[in-house]
Amino acid sequence: MTSISLTPGSRFIAFSIFVAQAPQSMPSIRSFNAVAAAMGSPRQVRHDYPYGPCSNYRVKAMTSDFLAIGELGRRTDTKVETIRYYERIGLLAAPGRTAGNYRAYGAEHLNRLSFIRRSRDLGFSLDQVRALLDLADQRDRSCDAVDAIAKQHRAEVDRKIADLRALRRELDSMIDQCRCGTVADCRIIEALSPQAQRRPR
Repeated sequence: MTSISLTPGSRFIAFSIFVAQAPQSMPSIRSFNAVAAAMGSPRQVRHDYPYGPCSNYRVKAMTSDFLAIGELGRRTDTKVETIRYYERIGLLAAPGRTAGNYRAYGAEHLNRLSFIRRSRDLGFSLDQVRALLDLADQRDRSCDAVDAIAKQHRAEVDRKIADLRALRRELDSMIDQCRCGTVADCRIIEALSPQAQRRPR
């Protein structure tokens, strides 16, 4: 085959003539590669012609019926790692998967996670949250069990408040004894020292 040298302008003309004279069916791989080589195409010659979809980007958009894990976290103010932890321990049901193997959460996951977050904000333990979730699924059951859990938690809160009040009194006593002198004479440092902790109260 005779080699043809074309100027940049004549390359475009040659390609235009080739396209105009081509049959309705797609040209062969050899014909296409020959024209591409003559035009000095910067692209690598393709051997898988005719072309198929060539995008390497994954489509991450979710349908309106589902939430991605990041969006679920934003709506409930929950970290992604925490959501996955709740799934592992069974507080939150494992979601379905999209065709791209992404987690697809629904309205039920959103409501349940919101319940968990609110319970945790109020100080309920994970075991108490689990019990409350089980009771919440039994709509016709008496709420006595729910009341018992809430009262137990309130008693724990009362104990913590009492401990904090005792701590506040001790801190007040330490501060009142401070004469604002040197550190060597500081009653707060003295009260925190190991010697003071061994003294009988």
